[in-house]
Amino acid sequence: DLQGIRLDGPGSVAEGAATSNYTVSLSGVGLGAGQSVTFTLDSASGTATEGTDFSALLAGGLTAAAGIVLTTSTGAGGVINVTATNTTAADLATGAALLSFTIATTQDSVVEGPETFTVTLASATATVVNPPTITTNITDDDLRAITLSGPGPVVEGNATGPYTVSLSGVGLGAGQSVT
Repeated sequence: DLQGIRLDGPGSVAEGAATSNYTVSLSGVGLGAGQSVTFTLDSASGTATEGTDFSALLAGGLTAAAGIVLTTSTGAGGVINVTATNTTAADLATGAALLSFTIATTQDSVVEGPETFTVTLASATATVVNPPTITTNITDDDLRAITLSGPGPVVEGNATGPYTVSLSGVGLGAGQSVT
């Protein structure tokens, strides 16, 4: 039997919230008592910027499932190397969770539209069941707002001072517009 693992996770998250759980689980076969499976996890920028729009996935944020012990190290580019070991006296069935984690997003006050980031599962020793990468959409909650300001009274026959239309309460991201 070849080891198989899969990554499941949310397709979207509200800006400023943590995602629901991503889960790495067994797929196709179980995991015998005392046996291990080795894989890597990584989060990456899409249109959202890691470290600005969302927090990078860290080894300390991984939560082992019951009966699983995780051994982790962080490699080049922040890739997390994971060995998940079944420490129970029983075999784990296919579909059993190995670990879970969430990713926090950052609340800002810039209208930027939807943004995306990815989480990727890879393994040199286990088959990764598709999809190996989950793309999560951050739903922007910032509303476009504008204000009009200008002069008060003006003497008849005189020109007014300038009127100004400006953003109110939020910024406007690159490539975004207000009508």
